[in-house]
Amino acid sequence: MHKYKIGLEVHVQLNTKYKLFSSSLNIFSNDANTYVDIFDLALPGTFPRINKEAIIKAIRMCCLLKTNLADKLCFDRKHYYYPDLPSGYQITQYEKPIGINGVYYLQNNKAIKILDAHLECDAGKLKRYISKDNNLSIPNRLQIDYNRCGVPLVEVVTDCVFNDYSEIYEFLVLFMNDLKINDISNTRLEQGNFRVDVNISRVIRDNITTGRYEIKNINSTNNIQKAITFAKNKLLDCDENSKSMTFNYESDDIVPSREKHSAVQYMYMYEPSLYPVPLSVFIDKLPEVKYTLDMLRNNIINIPNIESNILLIVLCDNDLKILLDYILEFVDINNRKNIVYFVMENRSLFREYGDLKDKLLRLLKEACTIINNKKATKINIIQGIKYMLEDIKNTHVNLTQWLQQNDLVITDIQINENMIIKYVLENFASIEHFKLSDQRALNFMIGYVMKKIKGARPVIIKQMLMNIKNSNSNVK
Repeated sequence: MHKYKIGLEVHVQLNTKYKLFSSSLNIFSNDANTYVDIFDLALPGTFPRINKEAIIKAIRMCCLLKTNLADKLCFDRKHYYYPDLPSGYQITQYEKPIGINGVYYLQNNKAIKILDAHLECDAGKLKRYISKDNNLSIPNRLQIDYNRCGVPLVEVVTDCVFNDYSEIYEFLVLFMNDLKINDISNTRLEQGNFRVDVNISRVIRDNITTGRYEIKNINSTNNIQKAITFAKNKLLDCDENSKSMTFNYESDDIVPSREKHSAVQYMYMYEPSLYPVPLSVFIDKLPEVKYTLDMLRNNIINIPNIESNILLIVLCDNDLKILLDYILEFVDINNRKNIVYFVMENRSLFREYGDLKDKLLRLLKEACTIINNKKATKINIIQGIKYMLEDIKNTHVNLTQWLQQNDLVITDIQINENMIIKYVLENFASIEHFKLSDQRALNFMIGYVMKKIKGARPVIIKQMLMNIKNSNSNVK
């Protein structure tokens, strides 16, 4: 059984309003060269101007990764010549990254060592397309898109501590979640906000490894898994030399890319247009830099019988975090699971009524209070919110009052056993016949009663039906 050492270089675009050193908007667009500035195009006489928002977000990311922050903000030039880099160099951090020596923990408490996190400008993008000239298709045309050029990017470099893809997947999912929750990056893989380079080598014996494969710019978790599988097979015959590879989306394979330069070949030099700035200047203006998902994660993990896939969905949705962070504070722990499902199922309302967010949050809080008090309604609570939102701009009535005024509230006590027995007898010849029925009949009855008592909680209906099935009553 072969062993491998795998490390990651994660490229995270920051969701700032402007680019790192120019006044151009930081907006994704499929239309090439629509958001570019004279500095992005490296026109003579242009100089960089630091975007403070990007520095603050980069520091927040370093706090998530528990890195040691640099005392000063310094930048360097990394020289290489490629069409997507009009200046012929990239402004990055080589000598003094913004953060070093961090750690990030997986759910099993395994520590992922973070070597460094450095802030830099993203490069442009080369697009291959087929142009049509006089109805003739001309393949392999290249288009240079500079929209991405100058976008603030933090490159996070991990140590080679990953053993398999499952650990990589967990790290990426949790890390992307933390970035979204803290409003650092949109992490839209399809837009290139979050890209991964995979460094993989095979362990021959002890800590001696073969040459390393560096697979660059992979933008989906599925392709990362494929790239690792292909690399493992190729490493069986690999020589001592390291190779730079790229994932070919057409052939679904990894292929050699442009030659990997060494630090000497990059000709790093101090960026003369940007003087070192004490990082304390930005830290003083930093809001809640140490906020992480620990509180939210604990609130949900401590819920009895919460499914792991539900947990991952919650951890990866910023809207859910906002809603749950607002609601779970006053919810009894025994009812948190119901609240989580309730908010998950209806989180689209938060997006649909964006101009009424504050009022909607209050309504959701009121709705969750009804669930917390173990009440049911003749209509679904969220339907009540939808109806009420039609008039909410001109009313201050809360959800409980609205439901009561419309005679839509019914407590669990009012859903009594006699009502359930009545509905059972509408479908079975006797209670004894129902007692002898199977699970499908039970599920049918749960749905039937829910139709009769709209908004009734299925858990309560099931419990009442099970009580009838297990009782010694001789009701006919």
